[in-house]
Amino acid sequence: MFEIFLYFIRNIFLDIFDEIYDFIRENRMIGISL
Repeated sequence: MFEIFLYFIRNIFLDIFDEIYDFIRENRMIGISL
């Protein structure tokens, strides 16, 4: 049960990371400043 919970949290985290990565790629000035 606990492994399923960790897997669920990890998937949410990866989805959020993908959203942030796409946002930075679209806004190249932000990407350069980072």
